[in-house]
Amino acid sequence: MAAVTVADISQEAIDEFWSQTEQISSRSHQKGLSYSMEGYVNDVVVETFGIKLQLQAKVYRSQCKREKPHLVAITIADNKIADQHCSCTAGEPGYCSHVIGLIHHVDRLRGKDHLSCTSQAQQWHRPRGKRIQSGQPITSVIVAKAKAKRKKKPVVCSYNPNRKESGVRAEVFEVIKNTTGAPISYLVSQTAVRVTVQGKELPIGCGLSYQLPLLNKPASSLPVSCSCADNIPRPLSPEISLPTPTAQLNQSFKLDEARKIQVATKAQAACEKWHKDREGRLTASNFGKILKRKKVTEEFIQSMYYPKPFTSKATSYGTASEPKAKDLYQHKY
Repeated sequence: MAAVTVADISQEAIDEFWSQTEQISSRSHQKGLSYSMEGYVNDVVVETFGIKLQLQAKVYRSQCKREKPHLVAITIADNKIADQHCSCTAGEPGYCSHVIGLIHHVDRLRGKDHLSCTSQAQQWHRPRGKRIQSGQPITSVIVAKAKAKRKKKPVVCSYNPNRKESGVRAEVFEVIKNTTGAPISYLVSQTAVRVTVQGKELPIGCGLSYQLPLLNKPASSLPVSCSCADNIPRPLSPEISLPTPTAQLNQSFKLDEARKIQVATKAQAACEKWHKDREGRLTASNFGKILKRKKVTEEFIQSMYYPKPFTSKATSYGTASEPKAKDLYQHKY
């Protein structure tokens, strides 16, 4: 007795079985096809007994494998099915849905030289290698249903990267270029300011302009080849034209006074002076509230000028443990 494969089963035997249409009900045919397609047929074995081939398999009752499966056996002799049997109640004549499911399963395996991905064990660990197709541009993407006849045209990408720049964008660039001392003027600059680092002329922002000062020895003999982008930030001009209200606010507030307030209000929310000096100012947090507001109410105005103190279990624990954390940090470092 030698083991053989499903490929040794002749197509004549399969065709001879399907010719018995009067004995195969439509319901059994449909259920058998479902058994084959949905993975109910398992452990298919083909064995030889002299001139006969015996096809054996297990067909489960459901996807749950706890129940005992039905045993199906088909005997083939002279390229014809001599006998078929199933252990189910309707399997004595040999035309139950489980036998039909096994025939469907064999028919599918004979039509392909390999099993489908869903019929094999997982293969995620195997590299795909050359089977990976190269990337395609977005302009070649077509979204359509798999129908030969369709009423509507498929959806295609209308993006064209070679379109001409609009005149509005060019005008905005010109305005930024002509703005003296603007913080974003470097974004439209075509040249980069060069700085001298250990005898080398390098564009500002280049990696070597920061790395060379960290070297122990002068890098005068180090060959430098650096090509940086055109949009390297320029140093800000000391004279920047500000709007009149902003300029008046800066002039009325002296730098020495600002430094004193900074030192005296390091505790921020825990400091009373910090809250007092911030009254009447449009801070970043208040500005965010204004942007997200739906309507202006009296409670909304009061919450900006007289905010309620925020406290939680986590912040209270952090505030109480901060001196201990500072002491541990000083002893460690």
